[in-house]
Amino acid sequence: MKNRRNFSDHNWLYWRDLFGPSLFFLGITILMTWPLGIHMRTQVIGSLGDNLYYVWLMGWFQKALFQYHINPFIVPFHITAIGWSLAYTEITIANNIIGLPFTIIGGAYIWLYVTLFLSFILSGLIVYQLSFDITNNRLASFSRWNDICDFAL
Repeated sequence: MKNRRNFSDHNWLYWRDLFGPSLFFLGITILMTWPLGIHMRTQVIGSLGDNLYYVWLMGWFQKALFQYHINPFIVPFHITAIGWSLAYTEITIANNIIGLPFTIIGGAYIWLYVTLFLSFILSGLIVYQLSFDITNNRLASFSRWNDICDFAL
């Protein structure tokens, strides 16, 4: 059995091996979500629903911290008498900490699309790496890209 490397290996040759698959999955992601790439700053994908809620949520988190200087987990103007506590909703600290720089740079829309694109790309890389660990063959791992797209969706 060949000596396999772990995904957490810090060997630069190993990370170089993931550069090609990363570009491949980025290209597939852009192709699958086209024409989203040219409308990222102005439009939200999908119908009315969670997509608008998440954009508002990230925008609120940024405004509460930097403009109003209040606790972002309390929305005082919802449910006027007591405010609305976001502590019991699906908001997560990790999501907002990761998304806050993107929101500051490009707005809440960019945060939504960066997380969407990263979910496709990282899902593809994880399934690619899993296939490579099982087969020890890069071409066979690449041939599973259609399953990777199904996994990401």
